[in-house]
Amino acid sequence: MAQFTVQELVLVENLTLTWPSGFNGGPVVNDINDVQVEAANLTISLPNATLVSPGQTIRFNNLTNIGESFTLMCNDGITGIIEVPEGQCYELYLYDNSTVNGKWRVVQPLGGFNGIVGITALSPDNSVIITGSPASPPIASLTFKLPTSLSKLNAVNSTDFLVVTQTTPSLDFKTVELLGGENITITGGNGLGNDPVIDLNTTVTGLNSITVGDMTLSGGVITNNTDNGNIQISTNGTGSVQINGVTINSSGAISGLTNFLGIAAAFTFTDTLVGMSNQIVVQQQSNISSVTGSKGTYVGNFVTPMPNLNYGVTITLGSTGGSLPFISNGYYIVKELTSVTIIVTDASGELVLSAPNGVTVLITSV
Repeated sequence: MAQFTVQELVLVENLTLTWPSGFNGGPVVNDINDVQVEAANLTISLPNATLVSPGQTIRFNNLTNIGESFTLMCNDGITGIIEVPEGQCYELYLYDNSTVNGKWRVVQPLGGFNGIVGITALSPDNSVIITGSPASPPIASLTFKLPTSLSKLNAVNSTDFLVVTQTTPSLDFKTVELLGGENITITGGNGLGNDPVIDLNTTVTGLNSITVGDMTLSGGVITNNTDNGNIQISTNGTGSVQINGVTINSSGAISGLTNFLGIAAAFTFTDTLVGMSNQIVVQQQSNISSVTGSKGTYVGNFVTPMPNLNYGVTITLGSTGGSLPFISNGYYIVKELTSVTIIVTDASGELVLSAPNGVTVLITSV
């Protein structure tokens, strides 16, 4: 059977092809048939299959540029074989010629374009292990495998925080939970809920010593770590410092001492006669809120009351050594928890009209 190698068909209507050997004057089919499609829904029917032998091969290539396809039909013009879209190429070969329609197998070559004939799989950062590359036709098998470290990470099947337990020859992993100790509490230690919170216990135990700034508390001893440094204990406002029942108020007055004679209060004042009035001036004071009185009788009022009425009162008087009578005597006449009353007399035992040279009173308490 004589055939041309290639031909171009302009498809403007449905065609039924014949074999070149038929010499019937109709359109013939060639080995390669380039088709220009000029309208929609057109068909090409193949020749009578009984007129050729099995193995007969023909190719159709849709070269249209208007987006139209055509359909290859069997010889009866009814039985469809394959639709050939724009830009596609199909090859058909006959494997059964017992009927006019025959039986055709359809093979799509590379569509008239360059085809991939080999594949090389790459892992630029070596994060995937590839074997079997490059792959070439007809059959190739590529194997992708995670590195050992990533495979071990993928095998971790528990929650909590991830840690690395080994670095060579590969990484090993496990998960751990953050746990508190004797003086530390941790909430959210498994990391599965809210952010973990680490707190100091409200009561710290088990410490041998603690250093804050220049101060160290070790056992029962508080030490200032600075040479010649002081240790200060102070309160705000009117608060007091209490040590084993001994109270030191904000003014420095001490109470609660046992078998210790200390100054519980002290004051020095002058009483000057100005015209017909006495003017008292307190020159210094400790644990004294005020000094009142005049003309030889005076009351010292305590800021912090005395613990009992057994406190001592010592009075000293000032003198210029001038003309008689000298001021010579001072006595307490009333002791109360909140105040002490004293009198000052001259040498004749009479209350003085004033004490311009000063009176000092010390209150001692055990």
